[in-house]
Amino acid sequence: TNGDWNATSPAPRYWRTIQFQNASIDTACTLRRCVISYGGGYPWEENCGVNIIDESLTIDNCTFSNNFYGILNGGVSAPVLTNNTINSSQRLPLAMSLTSSPVFINNSFSFTGSTYDNAIGLFGGTIAADANIPIRSVTGIPNLTYILLQDVIVPVERTLTIQKGVVLKGITHGHRIAVQGKLTANSSADSIIVITSTKDDTYGGDTNKDGALTSPARADWGEIIFESTSDTNSIINFGRLRFGQSHVGAGLITTVKASPTISNCVITDNVYGIYASQLSNPKIINVTITNSQYTPIAMSVCANPTITNVNFINPGWTALGLIGENLAFNGTIKRRNVSGYINITYLLIGNFSVSAGVNVSVEPGIVLKMNDGVHIEINVVSAQRVLLQKVQLYLQDSEIIMWVTRSIQITMDRLHRLDGEIGNILDF
Repeated sequence: TNGDWNATSPAPRYWRTIQFQNASIDTACTLRRCVISYGGGYPWEENCGVNIIDESLTIDNCTFSNNFYGILNGGVSAPVLTNNTINSSQRLPLAMSLTSSPVFINNSFSFTGSTYDNAIGLFGGTIAADANIPIRSVTGIPNLTYILLQDVIVPVERTLTIQKGVVLKGITHGHRIAVQGKLTANSSADSIIVITSTKDDTYGGDTNKDGALTSPARADWGEIIFESTSDTNSIINFGRLRFGQSHVGAGLITTVKASPTISNCVITDNVYGIYASQLSNPKIINVTITNSQYTPIAMSVCANPTITNVNFINPGWTALGLIGENLAFNGTIKRRNVSGYINITYLLIGNFSVSAGVNVSVEPGIVLKMNDGVHIEINVVSAQRVLLQKVQLYLQDSEIIMWVTRSIQITMDRLHRLDGEIGNILDF
């Protein structure tokens, strides 16, 4: 057509897309026995051969080849896809929004050429309606893996439901699930929900098609964060969460003034498994946390998680982490029996200060150890209590700074230095 014979060759993304928009008439729109190739040019949301937005057309007996994505279902589209063949795509054969609900009947993938050709891509953003991630049987695979392509934000008054048995893989540490509304991931022992790395071949097969050339690692995807507005009935039950967490100031599951239920889960290969910040009261029940780089659980002094039948395997630090922060709420450091340890040790993992007017209590018998170089700073004013009675405090290159505006007395049972020497008793 361009008159140069074999001087040039086509490639994916040479043209943009065929786009069906919300204003189109569903019953009047059909693609049948079409060949659609080399599409998927800029912009991102149109990187596909066919782009369907809030539409429900029929695509039947078509062949897609060498597009960036073969078909992209956006918005609340519900197309019927029957008897189609999606050959090599640059990235994925199919991608869809969380709120779309396409119908797949007798379609096939070539399983050659695509970066991830045995999976469905999931676009995120802020979901505009309640969303559901079900098991999908496409191209002869009874439970096709999903790949998270963007951040997912579940806003207030919206629910994201992940059905039993779903396998969801993250493609980069920058992609996470942020829950401002409700997350329901309620599975069972015979059909667990898995959220892991695209490099993890244990679940969902060899999604990135490289055999054993790459191995999964911490921070291969982001995390699940429950924000302060999230529904207290949010739940992750019978889940396997693996190889996530994008930064040190979070866990593979993070709660911020939130109280979801995390039960019957195995959380592996993380920096922190669960990170309960501010006034969080998550219920952590029957959970195993494995291969944490630091402490399996970290929490604010003002957080009060319920920890029942929780086990730690191969942690970097065998302790409960205390988050370094400027504490703005009253809190108590409680004696806790966790993972077979009676009165498990606490480890302060960052600089910690107590704001003026905030009361902190430390229960008798607590053992508190300090990470290298961290310090505790307490602003003491009238009508404020700092109770450190019968507490063992271990220091390593650390200090306690007291700013006092009235006479107080702090009684400590023992003050230890990690070089084995006993330090001086603090007396004001």
